[in-house]
Amino acid sequence: MLVFFETLFKICFFKAKPQDLPADRQWVIVSTVLIIGATMVAGINKESSNQILLFALSQVALYAAVIWLLLRIKGFHMRWPQTITALFGTSFLLQLVAIPFANDIPLLQDGQIAINNGLMFIFFISLWNLIIVAYILKNALESSFFAAFILGFFAQAISLTLALSFVGPTVVDPAL
Repeated sequence: MLVFFETLFKICFFKAKPQDLPADRQWVIVSTVLIIGATMVAGINKESSNQILLFALSQVALYAAVIWLLLRIKGFHMRWPQTITALFGTSFLLQLVAIPFANDIPLLQDGQIAINNGLMFIFFISLWNLIIVAYILKNALESSFFAAFILGFFAQAISLTLALSFVGPTVVDPAL
């Protein structure tokens, strides 16, 4: 288990690749449960547990489907277990770092978000997550970094938009 987290940590710093993870359904399940759990913890003070769980399940399922579709189109669908494990596992690690700051975002009276250190840190973590997603997809799809960045951005945007359509716009996940 320690080697698993060490590899995810190395992926976060571009010292390992998704293919360094085992291509095993067990690790897909572990990384999926971890990211759903982190999403539940991040949103626990904002919405009901059922709404957060529905959001997390729908976003994870939709994101996994979009990634599978991208891999299938390129003819690399056999890379899905390692790719999704890397995506969910690294997002989990970054979300663990962001969780303490998620509840530190004050709203102004007119409903707008005030910019503070917590918000800036979450922005940085979200941007770092997108760069890691691009790195993982670049390796999985054998594409350029730019193409992987665009695909990763749209994969996240599509899954987030569809998941929010299921549960409503009040649930926001800072780092998934």
